[in-house]
Formats: sequence, C-alpha cells, structure tokens
Amino acid sequence: MLDENVRLVCFPHCSNVVGHINPVVEITALAHAAGAFVCVDGVSYAPHGFPDVGSLGPDIYLFSSYKTYGPHQGMMVIRRPLGMLLPNQGHYFNADKLYKRFTPAGEDHAQQAACAGMADYVDALYAHHAGGHATARSGAKWCMT
Repeated sequence: MLDENVRLVCFPHCSNVVGHINPVVEITALAHAAGAFVCVDGVSYAPHGFPDVGSLGPDIYLFSSYKTYGPHQGMMVIRRPLGMLLPNQGHYFNADKLYKRFTPAGEDHAQQAACAGMADYVDALYAHHAGGHATARSGAKWCMT
C-alpha cells in the first residue's frame, strides 16, 4: 500500500486495548523508504516507558502530558526539517522559530510551567529506585511544542 502517493503514515506506538507495542523503527523505515513522513501516537506508550524518539525515527511523536503526571495538554516532538516545511500557523515574525510555528494564539505558559513537575517526578523516581541522578541529553534536532 505504500507508494509515491502516500505522504504521511500515522500509527500508535502501542495498543490502548491490549498493550501490543508496534515495531515503530521497522514501520518508520518502510514509510521513509517510500518517501512518506511518519507520525506516531505515543499517548498509550509514554506513560509506561521513555520513548527515545530520536532512535525510533518518526518525524512526529505525539502524547498527552496528563497521561505522564502532567497538566492536560498535547505534546508534540517534530523533526526540524518537517516542521519548517509545514506552513506557519503563528505570527509571521515567529516563522523561523519552530517551537512557535504551531501555536497561533501563543504559548500557554502556565501549562508549560506545570510540565516541569513531570521532570521533577521522573528524576525523584529515578533517584529513589536507581540511587542516582538523571543526566540531560541534547535534543538540538527536535522541538517540543
């Protein structure tokens, strides 16, 4: 079914019903080989693991922060080349800022600030169970909006 007419392949990281984890890397490779972009819905997976979006390979990864101990808002990780290819939905003077291209009304600063609690929780959980501190990783090729 994948041919030059397919531009976007979307699928869930795992089933919300039976918990089956889809082979994201393999599906993404097939879609990319056919010239399609890939969007993965991680809402059912993100609460149960830490998806390494860079290694998984999709162009877009979505989840809901409320499923990961945060406020009720959608989260999107998008590869910069695709994000810059899509039309700007925000103010024209923010067109070159990927994290502002998809928020036409501006950022929800209260929701963003509340998301800090997610990282605090995960760090505390790691410290409790592993006896150490989490280390930051650079995500220069990605934008979280």
